[in-house]
Amino acid sequence: MSQSTTLAMSRPASVHPTAIVDPGANVHPTCAIGPYCRIGANVELGEACQLISHVVMEGPSRIG
Repeated sequence: MSQSTTLAMSRPASVHPTAIVDPGANVHPTCAIGPYCRIGANVELGEACQLISHVVMEGPSRIG
């Protein structure tokens, strides 16, 4: 596991209270997850991704 992957396992800096992020998701700390987003397990969000609102992502998938 690389250092960037290890950092990405921590919670992102900005998650809207209505967003749902599965504990199995790999989210970089610089991501912003907006209202009503749902991020499932086996999803990887790279550095500085911004999910504005109402985004649903299920894995396996990777962006950013």
